[in-house]
Amino acid sequence: LVDTFGRDVVQKECFDWYDGSHEAYSGTQLPAALIREATGERLRMSVSQLERYAACPYAYLTRYLLKLQERDVWSPRAADTGSVLHGVLELGIRALAEELSRAVSEEERGEVLARWAAMDYDAYALSCMKTVAERDGYGLFFDAGIRASSGRRVLRMGAATLRAAVGQLTDGQAVPVCTEWRFGENGQSPLRLRVQGTDILFRGVVDRIDTIGGTDGELFRVVDYKSGDVRFDPDKVYYGLSLQL
Repeated sequence: LVDTFGRDVVQKECFDWYDGSHEAYSGTQLPAALIREATGERLRMSVSQLERYAACPYAYLTRYLLKLQERDVWSPRAADTGSVLHGVLELGIRALAEELSRAVSEEERGEVLARWAAMDYDAYALSCMKTVAERDGYGLFFDAGIRASSGRRVLRMGAATLRAAVGQLTDGQAVPVCTEWRFGENGQSPLRLRVQGTDILFRGVVDRIDTIGGTDGELFRVVDYKSGDVRFDPDKVYYGLSLQL
């Protein structure tokens, strides 16, 4: 064991550094001078510290004298998982939209949709996930330990979600025309609402916009990706608590 001052102390299973009165913890006493150096001339402690010492002197040593702390272990948060899934959908749907935009006939569009419907989504989602990890700083998802647990789960979710999103487009009625559309930023026109004589300018990002009836269709739909268990609650919408549904 090396103490907080960088000196070798002892290598024993247990320590009793005051008077050796605890028979259950036979070991080598730490020098009193060393303890005073760590605690100061006046030993300040709480009742919980006394209880910790009574339960396990070694635990008292590590926590209150050596002040050891557990090593931080990174684990993906829900927001990290959502961002990666969001990126996988963004890349996948954008690629599909580009292929559909190059199709010059309904037959070609049908071939594009059929090819995407039969795609190996596991392999494609993995490729997209690697791109997102490198682009947005989520490389830890590919750490050996993280990938063995959370990384694989996110990959399965990404493949399943992308498959479902493409499946919603295979009827050919809706066509994705825009992904990650920003408004009110970088010179883009904001959403302007006038309330009681005051203009309110909104900014934001739309995950995806589809048109209905071809790229020149008069109908459109706005798609917002949600990775959590979001349920429609009319009361929350009415009271402004869930404006994004």
